[in-house]
Amino acid sequence: MKKLLFLLLVAFLVIQPNPITSRATESARAATSNTVQFQLPSCSYNAAMPGAGYQILPQPAPVTFRQQQLFDWFSPWAIARNPILQNMRFPILVLAGERNARAGAFGIAINPQWFAELDEDITIGIYAHELGHVSQAYGLIPVDQLAQRYGAEGQADYFAGTLLKASRQFSPAQMQKLIDWVTPSVGDQSHAPGSVRADLMRAGYNNTP
Repeated sequence: MKKLLFLLLVAFLVIQPNPITSRATESARAATSNTVQFQLPSCSYNAAMPGAGYQILPQPAPVTFRQQQLFDWFSPWAIARNPILQNMRFPILVLAGERNARAGAFGIAINPQWFAELDEDITIGIYAHELGHVSQAYGLIPVDQLAQRYGAEGQADYFAGTLLKASRQFSPAQMQKLIDWVTPSVGDQSHAPGSVRADLMRAGYNNTP
């Protein structure tokens, strides 16, 4: 089943437009099937704990104008650090079976029904965190002391704050909204308690010019 899902995802990457990097050529699409990796770290959020039986569907999830603005800022930043990314496509796919988000070298998968219930600022904050996992998968951010202390999830939280500030997507008030939403979440085997995650996001935001 996992092999079948992988093949479906690779096929989808080859034929679908990319919400994150939209300048790939036809030949680059063909090359994508040789470079995509299957990495699905599970992210958990307030009221969105990961569950069993999830499925990533080979169909695009809806993306709003403001969400797209974050991807539009991220694309040239990422390509400048790893030029091979200009020849790759990273779709936003549909995640079914859990109110959650997952990301990695394949792109990002989100539950559209869950996203529809959330404030748009919160969804942008979640996307920023997931782009942290995409960045980890392609070596855009190093395995530093932050990652060693807080793990991949903690580093993605810090990256989210950095990205939201650098892209000018979030005002301090919007950042506080995201922090207030994350703070009550319960930690698990890979995620720190919400208060720690909030501190990491805040630090990433405040430490970015």
